[in-house]
Amino acid sequence: YFAKVLRDKWTGEVPTGAYWREIELVEDTRIGALATAERTYRFQAPAGHRATIEIQLLYRRAYQQLIDWKNWPDQDVVMAQQSITIEQ
Repeated sequence: YFAKVLRDKWTGEVPTGAYWREIELVEDTRIGALATAERTYRFQAPAGHRATIEIQLLYRRAYQQLIDWKNWPDQDVVMAQQSITIEQ
């Protein structure tokens, strides 16, 4: 994930979206504007079979847990996507 993770200093809740209370930064792994990020993942494909990998980079305005709690509409924005098929 790429996100700014905050901790609520009063409740200890991580992640928190309660930025109006006193919070502290746990980590910030966001991708900067006009920047790039690259990750490598390895999967074991079944021998003699075809495998398709679907990749999406989503922009999500809040953590899914907070979206579910607040019953907000799902408004993920697909920033990039790719499909890769491999055969062994």
